[in-house]
Amino acid sequence: MNPREHAIRKVALLFEPKGVQQRMLSGIGQYAAERPHWRWKALAPQDSAVEPLRKWRPDGIIGMIETPKLAAAVVRMRIPVVDLAHWYRRPPGVRVTVDNAQVGRMAAAYFLERKFRHFGYVGLAEACFVQERLQAFAGALREAGFSCASLFIRKKPARSPAWSEADPEVGQWLNGLPKPAAIFACNDQVGLTVVATCVERKISVPEAVAVLGADNHELLCTLAHPALSSIRLPMRRMGWMAASLLESLLNGQRPPDQPLVLPSPGIVTRASTDRVMVADPLVRKALDLIRVNAGRRMQVADIVSAMLVSRRNLEYRFRKEVGRGIHGEIQLARVELAKKLLAETDFKLIGVARRAGFTSGARLSTSFQRYTGLKPSVYRREMKMG
Repeated sequence: MNPREHAIRKVALLFEPKGVQQRMLSGIGQYAAERPHWRWKALAPQDSAVEPLRKWRPDGIIGMIETPKLAAAVVRMRIPVVDLAHWYRRPPGVRVTVDNAQVGRMAAAYFLERKFRHFGYVGLAEACFVQERLQAFAGALREAGFSCASLFIRKKPARSPAWSEADPEVGQWLNGLPKPAAIFACNDQVGLTVVATCVERKISVPEAVAVLGADNHELLCTLAHPALSSIRLPMRRMGWMAASLLESLLNGQRPPDQPLVLPSPGIVTRASTDRVMVADPLVRKALDLIRVNAGRRMQVADIVSAMLVSRRNLEYRFRKEVGRGIHGEIQLARVELAKKLLAETDFKLIGVARRAGFTSGARLSTSFQRYTGLKPSVYRREMKMG
């Protein structure tokens, strides 16, 4: 047995104990629960942490390293460091990060599925992950034949209430965009700024501007008005992987040549994007009816009857505008509702099935795998790990 494996380890944690960083800490805590020989010192990831770190002399560091002074200080310490911030192109240690290229492509596919034709991206100029998400987002749109406008705003202090306030620079940029527009914000805090700016300028969300964030900070997203849709990131898993990686480094193993990259488990749809942009008013009305009644076992005949047109006519117009038939859209709406229930509740599979309009758990599983490629249980586990 390697004697290093049970030696006392002094580990510094550089996190804000709230929001998405709290989820990372939860993952670290899960890993460390069976390692009583670890000793912790928690510090805010700010320049003020440099002197306490120097005096405490930790054996290793896990944290969100986002300032040049802090990054330089941890490099000078010459100890194992695991960085989760992805702020710098050359990290001050080994990196554990989300797959930002996947995140950008997911955002593009999500908006294209909703038939948007005008797109924008709002990010923070300083951060490496912001550029990676933009490149993937704009690249996927370009492949589909569309362009993407972009705006970079200066980072506000982490505790500033301005994240929930309108921004004049964002407002001027939004005014110049053709509508309806789909906006991907680099994270939820920036997404809140976009939503607040739209509300102040009386720009309807999501009818004129749809907004998608990233991180799925549930409190921030649900406090927004309208509530903010967001790409869920595997924060707990990132924390767990960071702690596991640090332990291997402390035990003398070589650091990996490449960052550890984890995929996003999916997108949580809320009111800020809950709209499909189609030109045909009859199809738009039918889509709204399907979404509102996704859990009520509505059939194709019910939709046709409500629209007061022939089934052949509505099917033709549906396929022309949406790219699939009415039955397919009903099934997709049910799957989307099931995804929400799986992620946000502890209902058993049969309970999710009934609330999402399916007649049985087996039918839910069949449709869910067809549209997502995952079993419902796997999807729930992935979302809970975020």
